[in-house]
Amino acid sequence: MAAGWGTMTEMKLYSPLKIGLLIVAIAYFLFTFHAMFTLSWIGEWEGLPESIAFWIFVSDISATFFLVFRFIASLIAIAAIIFYFAKKSFRHQRRSRFSGGFWF
Repeated sequence: MAAGWGTMTEMKLYSPLKIGLLIVAIAYFLFTFHAMFTLSWIGEWEGLPESIAFWIFVSDISATFFLVFRFIASLIAIAAIIFYFAKKSFRHQRRSRFSGGFWF
């Protein structure tokens, strides 16, 4: 075999699916991060009639409350994918280092 070409038994650590999952998780994190710290919604109910303004106020406050959960979920998703990458690479390094150990 030519130098630089791997065998079919080598394990790919970073597949397009894994990279895609990481990109999606980062995009979701950035989306919720931006939505969480954009405060342009504050005061949007001031010029409306009181009955409508109250419901918009309540829905905005509850949406912000649950946006915190979405933000935490995006952090957990990124951490899980990074842990998945680290676990796979650690397992691959460990197996290649001790590949002959199963004979003993």
